[in-house]
Amino acid sequence: MPPMPFYLEKGPAFSIIEDYLNGDMRRALGALRTIRIPKGRPGFTELWDLPVFDPDTLPRPPGMPSYRDDFRSNWCGYQYRDGEWVEPDLEENDNVGVWLSYAGRVEAITRQTFRTALEISLGIGRDEAVPDLARRHWPLDLFWKCGQNWFEGWVTWRQHEKPPGAGHVNVIFATPGDGSIVLDSPIDNSKVDKGPSYDPDVRSTRVPGTGEERRAGMVVVTHRSNKLDHWQPPAAQRVEDGLEVPRWVSARFLGRGEIVVVAPSEADGGVLATPRPYDGEA
Repeated sequence: MPPMPFYLEKGPAFSIIEDYLNGDMRRALGALRTIRIPKGRPGFTELWDLPVFDPDTLPRPPGMPSYRDDFRSNWCGYQYRDGEWVEPDLEENDNVGVWLSYAGRVEAITRQTFRTALEISLGIGRDEAVPDLARRHWPLDLFWKCGQNWFEGWVTWRQHEKPPGAGHVNVIFATPGDGSIVLDSPIDNSKVDKGPSYDPDVRSTRVPGTGEERRAGMVVVTHRSNKLDHWQPPAAQRVEDGLEVPRWVSARFLGRGEIVVVAPSEADGGVLATPRPYDGEA
């Protein structure tokens, strides 16, 4: 996935995956059937081999790895050895993929997160067989939140009162940092050249429209800039309920300037007013 200049992103990849899962109930049911098959069983498919990761569906600029390769090696941490892709060795590797100071089964967490989200979206119990037609098909919203110590998948949902039976599912991948430079001002734009596959309107938008003119939106509210003030010195361990709890060295940041409302550009992890469609095979 592309470098993250914000702490919360959606971007083109998640936009297309959303449309892949939201745009057709039968396609979502098929994805759930596939994701449920355990490794070693007939029909098992790696997540990166789902059609949504085909290069024609998620194009990348020349010279950059495909989203399939990026997801497999950088997100999931798989390594190419002796002619095949192998799972990361959690004891041997300090980092899995791009995740700083973290080693864990990212692919398994991601798979179970998508499984859970699809089961909720389609109204299918954990142990219930996937039917040919679901009782509902709530839309999914996908987000990537970085900057914590370990990798987590969060799924939240809400059934709407009107119309009856409608609802919505949110999926948040909360991850360690990937080493990218985060913009300290949302008004700035990332200096990383992500190539022509992104929308030409690369500027972030100050106080964006939030009404009917946008089918989708994503905004951040913060100070105009956030600067490192000083490093907090390490403190002695404290005791809580008989357990020693270490206090780590941390940084203190100071919010400066006015409070701004900004819609990040797509290239910086935002979403287009009309989200990107999935236009691959059904």
